[in-house]
Amino acid sequence: MLASRNLLGEERAKTLKEALKIMEQITKDSKASTRDFFQLSQLHRSLGDRESARKILGELAQKESGNLVYGALLVDDLMNDGQSALAEPMLKRLTTGIHDVRIAGTVTRYYARLNDTRKAMETVEKFTRSVDPGTKEAVIRQSQAAEMLDIASRIA
Repeated sequence: MLASRNLLGEERAKTLKEALKIMEQITKDSKASTRDFFQLSQLHRSLGDRESARKILGELAQKESGNLVYGALLVDDLMNDGQSALAEPMLKRLTTGIHDVRIAGTVTRYYARLNDTRKAMETVEKFTRSVDPGTKEAVIRQSQAAEMLDIASRIA
């Protein structure tokens, strides 16, 4: 996969298609890991097959319900295509993970894209309050929150 980043045009597409065939074979095995399926979704995405990528991410989000990152990636991808209605059901699950910077960032961007400034701000506030004030983690969160708000302001 890394090698494909240095390739262009037809060479890149050929390499990605070969990798896709290999990952499809790997994921047919009952011993295939969650990471294998994630890599398969990313290969589909790299080849422009966003529907297949989204389907796999959705399946991973359901199968690995404790890992909200798959859902966050799915929401981000749907929102990038302006499909907020399809992203909404997954977003509700993500609100349980606001303490994680990746999840909080996704939820904040979602609300910013809908021009719901109040909910975007509430998300950032919940994120910053999810740790004890005065700790090193709280200071780090303030910086992360500022970055989230900066990105949200550019989106809105």
